[in-house]
Amino acid sequence: MNAIGGVAANDVWAAGDGVVLHWDGSSWQPALTDSRLLLVGVWSGVANDVWIAGYDGDGDSGILLHWDGASWQASETASMFWAVWGVGARDLWVGGSASGGESGFLFHGDGNQFADAGYPGGSVRAIWGQSSDEIWVAQYQGALQRWNGLAWDAFATPDGAILRALAGSGPDDVWAGGADAVMLHWDGAAWRTVQVDIDGACTVSSICSFAADDAWANGCGGLIHWAGSSWQRVRL
Repeated sequence: MNAIGGVAANDVWAAGDGVVLHWDGSSWQPALTDSRLLLVGVWSGVANDVWIAGYDGDGDSGILLHWDGASWQASETASMFWAVWGVGARDLWVGGSASGGESGFLFHGDGNQFADAGYPGGSVRAIWGQSSDEIWVAQYQGALQRWNGLAWDAFATPDGAILRALAGSGPDDVWAGGADAVMLHWDGAAWRTVQVDIDGACTVSSICSFAADDAWANGCGGLIHWAGSSWQRVRL
Protein backbone atom coordinates (compact mmCIF):
# COMPACT_ATOMS: atom_id res chain seq x y z
CA MET A 1 0.00 0.00 0.00
CA ASN A 2 1.18 3.51 -0.85
CA ALA A 3 -1.37 5.65 0.98
CA ILE A 4 -4.06 5.41 3.64
CA GLY A 5 -6.84 7.65 4.95
CA GLY A 6 -10.13 7.44 6.77
CA VAL A 7 -12.74 9.14 8.91
CA ALA A 8 -13.46 6.53 11.59
CA ALA A 9 -12.17 3.28 13.07
CA ASN A 10 -14.60 1.39 10.83
CA ASP A 11 -14.11 3.47 7.70
CA VAL A 12 -10.50 3.39 6.44
CA TRP A 13 -9.23 3.34 2.86
CA ALA A 14 -5.86 2.15 1.57
CA ALA A 15 -4.54 2.47 -1.98
CA GLY A 16 -1.59 0.86 -3.70
CA ASP A 17 -0.46 -0.64 -6.97
CA GLY A 18 -3.60 -1.68 -8.80
CA VAL A 19 -5.87 -1.92 -5.76
CA VAL A 20 -8.03 0.01 -3.30
CA LEU A 21 -8.99 -1.65 -0.01
CA HIS A 22 -11.64 -0.66 2.54
CA TRP A 23 -11.63 -1.47 6.27
CA ASP A 24 -15.12 -1.72 7.77
CA GLY A 25 -14.02 -2.35 11.33
CA SER A 26 -13.69 -6.09 11.02
CA SER A 27 -11.88 -6.88 7.76
CA TRP A 28 -10.20 -5.42 4.71
CA GLN A 29 -12.17 -5.82 1.50
CA PRO A 30 -11.19 -4.93 -2.08
CA ALA A 31 -13.09 -1.86 -3.27
CA LEU A 32 -11.40 -1.48 -6.65
CA THR A 33 -8.87 -3.44 -8.68
CA ASP A 34 -7.16 -2.25 -11.85
CA SER A 35 -3.69 -3.59 -12.57
CA ARG A 36 -2.76 -0.63 -14.77
CA LEU A 37 -3.07 1.94 -11.97
CA LEU A 38 -0.45 3.12 -9.49
CA LEU A 39 -2.34 4.85 -6.68
CA VAL A 40 -0.34 7.10 -4.36
CA GLY A 41 -2.68 9.50 -2.52
CA VAL A 42 -5.87 9.12 -0.44
CA TRP A 43 -8.15 11.63 1.25
CA SER A 44 -11.46 10.91 2.95
CA GLY A 45 -13.08 13.63 4.98
CA VAL A 46 -16.59 12.25 5.47
CA ALA A 47 -18.26 8.89 4.94
CA ASN A 48 -18.86 7.97 1.30
CA ASP A 49 -16.61 10.73 0.00
CA VAL A 50 -13.19 9.34 -0.94
CA TRP A 51 -10.62 10.81 -3.32
CA ILE A 52 -7.64 8.86 -4.63
CA ALA A 53 -4.79 10.21 -6.75
CA GLY A 54 -2.49 8.24 -9.02
CA TYR A 55 -1.37 7.52 -12.55
CA ASP A 56 -1.14 4.68 -15.03
CA GLY A 57 1.77 2.27 -15.02
CA ASP A 58 3.33 3.80 -18.12
CA GLY A 59 3.32 7.27 -16.60
CA ASP A 60 1.37 8.58 -19.58
CA SER A 61 -1.68 9.87 -17.73
CA GLY A 62 -2.96 10.78 -14.30
CA ILE A 63 -5.99 9.25 -12.60
CA LEU A 64 -8.22 10.95 -10.03
CA LEU A 65 -10.79 8.60 -8.50
CA HIS A 66 -13.84 9.59 -6.46
CA TRP A 67 -16.11 7.28 -4.44
CA ASP A 68 -19.54 8.71 -3.64
CA GLY A 69 -20.86 5.76 -1.69
CA ALA A 70 -22.37 4.03 -4.70
CA SER A 71 -19.77 4.00 -7.47
CA TRP A 72 -16.34 5.15 -8.56
CA GLN A 73 -15.90 8.04 -10.96
CA ALA A 74 -12.57 8.48 -12.74
CA SER A 75 -11.01 11.58 -14.27
CA GLU A 76 -8.01 11.08 -16.51
CA THR A 77 -5.53 13.74 -17.61
CA ALA A 78 -2.20 13.98 -19.41
CA SER A 79 -0.55 14.91 -16.09
CA MET A 80 0.38 12.63 -13.19
CA PHE A 81 -1.55 13.03 -9.93
CA TRP A 82 0.61 12.56 -6.84
CA ALA A 83 -1.41 14.04 -4.00
CA VAL A 84 -4.94 14.93 -2.91
CA TRP A 85 -6.08 16.72 0.25
CA GLY A 86 -9.26 18.26 1.52
CA VAL A 87 -9.99 20.85 4.17
CA GLY A 88 -13.62 19.80 3.78
CA ALA A 89 -15.80 17.89 1.39
CA ARG A 90 -16.11 20.98 -0.82
CA ASP A 91 -12.60 22.35 -0.36
CA LEU A 92 -10.22 20.06 -2.22
CA TRP A 93 -6.64 20.38 -3.43
CA VAL A 94 -5.10 18.08 -6.04
CA GLY A 95 -1.51 18.21 -7.29
CA GLY A 96 1.10 16.42 -9.32
CA SER A 97 3.45 16.87 -12.24
CA ALA A 98 3.41 17.04 -16.00
CA SER A 99 3.84 13.55 -17.45
CA GLY A 100 7.53 12.73 -17.59
CA GLY A 101 8.57 16.14 -16.25
CA GLU A 102 9.40 18.05 -13.09
CA SER A 103 7.00 20.96 -13.62
CA GLY A 104 4.19 20.92 -11.08
CA PHE A 105 0.54 21.82 -10.91
CA LEU A 106 -2.04 22.33 -8.18
CA PHE A 107 -5.80 22.56 -8.59
CA HIS A 108 -8.32 23.78 -6.03
CA GLY A 109 -12.03 23.08 -6.21
CA ASP A 110 -15.28 21.88 -4.72
CA GLY A 111 -15.20 18.34 -6.10
CA ASN A 112 -17.28 19.25 -9.12
CA GLN A 113 -15.07 21.91 -10.63
CA PHE A 114 -11.36 22.59 -10.19
CA ALA A 115 -9.28 25.62 -11.11
CA ASP A 116 -5.58 26.37 -11.26
CA ALA A 117 -4.41 27.44 -7.78
CA GLY A 118 -1.54 29.54 -9.12
CA TYR A 119 1.02 27.27 -7.50
CA PRO A 120 4.58 28.47 -8.37
CA GLY A 121 6.59 25.35 -7.49
CA GLY A 122 7.71 22.08 -9.03
CA SER A 123 6.25 18.57 -8.98
CA VAL A 124 3.75 18.28 -6.10
CA ARG A 125 4.29 15.20 -3.92
CA ALA A 126 2.26 15.95 -0.77
CA ILE A 127 -0.41 18.40 0.45
CA TRP A 128 -1.62 19.14 3.97
CA GLY A 129 -3.61 21.85 5.69
CA GLN A 130 -6.31 22.56 8.25
CA SER A 131 -7.88 25.63 6.68
CA SER A 132 -8.27 27.25 3.27
CA ASP A 133 -5.82 29.99 4.24
CA GLU A 134 -3.00 27.67 5.33
CA ILE A 135 -2.19 24.92 2.85
CA TRP A 136 1.28 23.37 2.74
CA VAL A 137 2.70 21.76 -0.40
CA ALA A 138 5.85 19.62 -0.62
CA GLN A 139 7.48 19.43 -4.01
CA TYR A 140 9.88 16.77 -5.25
CA GLN A 141 12.87 19.07 -4.76
CA GLY A 142 12.91 22.68 -3.70
CA ALA A 143 11.19 24.98 -1.26
CA LEU A 144 8.12 24.04 0.73
CA GLN A 145 5.24 26.23 -0.41
CA ARG A 146 2.45 27.64 1.78
CA TRP A 147 -0.79 29.21 0.63
CA ASN A 148 -1.82 31.92 3.12
CA GLY A 149 -5.21 32.64 1.60
CA LEU A 150 -3.90 35.43 -0.60
CA ALA A 151 -0.52 34.37 -1.96
CA TRP A 152 2.13 31.66 -1.93
CA ASP A 153 5.12 31.81 0.44
CA ALA A 154 8.29 29.75 -0.13
CA PHE A 155 10.36 28.19 2.67
CA ALA A 156 13.81 26.80 1.85
CA THR A 157 14.63 23.13 2.47
CA PRO A 158 18.06 21.50 2.83
CA ASP A 159 19.94 21.28 -0.47
CA GLY A 160 18.98 18.15 -2.37
CA ALA A 161 16.10 17.23 -0.06
CA ILE A 162 13.53 15.04 -1.83
CA LEU A 163 10.19 15.23 -0.03
CA ARG A 164 7.39 12.68 -0.16
CA ALA A 165 5.13 13.31 2.83
CA LEU A 166 3.42 16.07 4.84
CA ALA A 167 1.21 16.04 7.93
CA GLY A 168 0.53 18.07 11.04
CA SER A 169 -1.61 18.45 14.11
CA GLY A 170 -1.93 22.23 13.97
CA PRO A 171 -0.54 25.44 12.47
CA ASP A 172 2.59 25.26 14.64
CA ASP A 173 3.20 21.52 14.32
CA VAL A 174 3.80 20.28 10.77
CA TRP A 175 6.13 17.53 9.55
CA ALA A 176 7.68 16.95 6.12
CA GLY A 177 9.63 13.82 5.26
CA GLY A 178 11.27 12.13 2.33
CA ALA A 179 14.31 10.39 0.87
CA ASP A 180 17.44 9.68 2.91
CA ALA A 181 15.35 9.78 6.10
CA VAL A 182 15.02 13.56 5.89
CA MET A 183 12.53 14.88 8.44
CA LEU A 184 11.68 18.56 8.77
CA HIS A 185 9.48 20.23 11.41
CA TRP A 186 7.56 23.53 11.33
CA ASP A 187 7.05 25.13 14.74
CA GLY A 188 4.97 28.06 13.53
CA ALA A 189 7.99 30.26 12.81
CA ALA A 190 10.57 28.19 10.91
CA TRP A 191 11.40 24.79 9.48
CA ARG A 192 14.22 22.86 11.09
CA THR A 193 15.81 19.48 10.44
CA VAL A 194 15.10 16.76 13.01
CA GLN A 195 17.34 13.71 13.24
CA VAL A 196 15.75 10.31 12.62
CA ASP A 197 17.38 7.74 14.90
CA ILE A 198 17.75 4.80 12.52
CA ASP A 199 20.59 3.05 10.74
CA GLY A 200 21.11 3.53 7.01
CA ALA A 201 19.42 5.61 4.34
CA CYS A 202 15.71 5.17 3.68
CA THR A 203 12.62 7.05 2.53
CA VAL A 204 9.81 8.43 4.67
CA SER A 205 6.75 7.81 2.48
CA SER A 206 3.87 8.95 4.71
CA ILE A 207 3.26 10.76 8.01
CA CYS A 208 0.35 10.95 10.42
CA SER A 209 0.41 13.47 13.26
CA PHE A 210 -2.01 13.60 16.21
CA ALA A 211 -0.27 15.97 18.60
CA ALA A 212 3.03 17.75 19.21
CA ASP A 213 4.29 14.65 21.02
CA ASP A 214 2.58 11.98 18.93
CA ALA A 215 3.42 11.50 15.24
CA TRP A 216 3.95 8.39 13.13
CA ALA A 217 5.76 7.86 9.85
CA ASN A 218 5.92 4.96 7.44
CA GLY A 219 8.99 3.90 5.52
CA CYS A 220 12.55 3.07 6.51
CA GLY A 221 11.62 -0.60 6.64
CA GLY A 222 8.67 -0.12 8.97
CA LEU A 223 7.19 2.45 11.34
CA ILE A 224 8.91 5.24 13.23
CA HIS A 225 7.36 7.27 16.05
CA TRP A 226 7.83 10.78 17.46
CA ALA A 227 7.07 11.05 21.19
CA GLY A 228 8.16 14.64 21.60
CA SER A 229 11.94 14.38 21.69
CA SER A 230 13.15 12.03 18.95
CA TRP A 231 12.09 9.73 16.11
CA GLN A 232 12.52 6.06 17.01
CA ARG A 233 11.92 2.87 15.10
CA VAL A 234 8.96 0.84 16.33
CA ARG A 235 9.56 -2.89 16.55
CA LEU A 236 6.49 -4.83 15.43
